[in-house]
Amino acid sequence: MSLPEGEWRVTVAETRSRIATGPAGEEAELLDGVLLLQRQR
Repeated sequence: MSLPEGEWRVTVAETRSRIATGPAGEEAELLDGVLLLQRQR
């Protein structure tokens, strides 16, 4: 992401895994990217 430097603080930047079930009942592990930013005032 291209955000103005110094205006945002990264609170969380990580991947989180979860199990998903497909239409035929098969399971798979998915990795989600999680980014939480907080605007500095």
